[in-house]
Amino acid sequence: TTHHPPPTTNRNLSTATQDPCAFVRLISLGALNAETNAQLSSEIASLSSAEYQVPANRLYIEFVGGY
Repeated sequence: TTHHPPPTTNRNLSTATQDPCAFVRLISLGALNAETNAQLSSEIASLSSAEYQVPANRLYIEFVGGY
């Protein structure tokens, strides 16, 4: 498995807490759909939690596609 740098982190993602949080932007060349997005979300959340201690409820994923 290739490890990438941690996602951009910000200590205050939409709430006044100091809990870790992250924003992930996933850019695709047209392969995104509801089923794929759900699977990718789950995998990204697992990686975020295991590698960076950012829980799924403190993770925002933006899916961008159609390029």
